[in-house]
Amino acid sequence: MDWLRSTLPVMPDTIPYQQADLDTLAFTLEEVAERVWLVTANQHYGGHLAISAMLRLQPHAGWRFLGWILATPPFATAAAVGYSFIARIRHRLPGGTPACTAPLR
Repeated sequence: MDWLRSTLPVMPDTIPYQQADLDTLAFTLEEVAERVWLVTANQHYGGHLAISAMLRLQPHAGWRFLGWILATPPFATAAAVGYSFIARIRHRLPGGTPACTAPLR
């Protein structure tokens, strides 16, 4: 998460799932432990689609284009597989936060 904050000009507010009010957000513990979520007023985006939506918020056309590619078949399938792998090892990656290794509540 730290890497994203230092790289992207527009970064939404983040809350570690261990501190989020899951009932208000209408998520289960399993859903939030498994993937990142981008919650907007009208939509919930999970996993690679959350990353895609976040990239589409950027002011630079290159980031926005990458965001659209990540949500478009057949690239979306590869993005979903890649996201799943990275999510499983996120606690070992540089630039992580303590929330990446925090236990489930």
